Amino acid sequence: MTLKLFYGDVKNSDREEIQPPAKEKCGLKNKIQHLKEQQALKLQLLSWCTEASQNDPLAAVRPPTSILDNHGIKMLATLHPNNIRNTSQVVQALGETDEWDDEWSKKILTVIQTYDNKLKGGQKAAATMEKA
Repeated sequence: MTLKLFYGDVKNSDREEIQPPAKEKCGLKNKIQHLKEQQALKLQLLSWCTEASQNDPLAAVRPPTSILDNHGIKMLATLHPNNIRNTSQVVQALGETDEWDDEWSKKILTVIQTYDNKLKGGQKAAATMEKA
């Protein structure tokens, strides 16, 4: 039996029932990448960023952190793969500019998706081996 709570005096017949606040559903925003996978993705992003900076024609005046700094690497590695499906989500997660979006977001998204696809392929192979 559940108890009901009401606003107003007990003697009043027109009192209003107190409704509990609606619970928020756990959405994709709360999901994060597994810790072991975060570390591997951080290394992948750092490696890519270093290489991209070395190949950048403006490398002399633009450090690797202008492409993607340590905070950005951590942020992207923490996000669940379902939360990064397009370049606008990369830009939004990092709070970057349109110019940065035009030059780097697609390349970074490719690095993330390549890593996630390799990870999914490895998980499928491991599941197949366990069944055998």
